[in-house]
Amino acid sequence: MRIFPFSEGTQTKAKETADSYIERLAYQAVREGKDVFVVTSDGAEQSAILGAGAYRITVKELRSRIKAAKKKLKREYIVPQKISFQRNSLSDRLDADVLAKLEELRRRH
Repeated sequence: MRIFPFSEGTQTKAKETADSYIERLAYQAVREGKDVFVVTSDGAEQSAILGAGAYRITVKELRSRIKAAKKKLKREYIVPQKISFQRNSLSDRLDADVLAKLEELRRRH
């Protein structure tokens, strides 16, 4: 069952816990060379995940990362940027020596 484009829900087999399912998937993915991140605040599950070679993130840490990412998006992409109507010239960004050499080339031709 697809919940979001980047996540999916799964129903485990009979007599299989969600924790054992997560651990099995983590072991498989790590063996395939993938980076695996598991979000859990369950101490025993964190130990099992770390033992599998995966990374663990607490729920609190994930929440903090999401908030920081949202702030960054707003700051860099969503908030309207001030538009400059001044001329944007290449000479404003070049070193004086480079400008002098370019001017010399221009005068020769």
